Amino acid sequence: MRLLPALPKAPTWKAGEIKGMRARGGFVVDFNRQKASLREANITFPIRRELSLSLPANTKLIYESGEILAKNAQMGDESVKIMTSKNKTYRLTRIK
Repeated sequence: MRLLPALPKAPTWKAGEIKGMRARGGFVVDFNRQKASLREANITFPIRRELSLSLPANTKLIYESGEILAKNAQMGDESVKIMTSKNKTYRLTRIK
């Protein structure tokens, strides 16, 4: 799964949010952006499944308990695989 290609590049969309976007596989994505890049995304999965996620540069993936599942401090995207839990939310956010 890659989130960033879905972000509009139009100059008028430098900031904003989308809530409740349904993606293939039935999961739900909420995300917001600032300065034309991803700020945070919350992904909720309706079933337990393995997920291959393209983790953008300078981001981390956090389970709803606060546990960091993956971190990418590199300049480019990094592919990670996790096993999701049913009806649990995972947060993708920038590394500060």
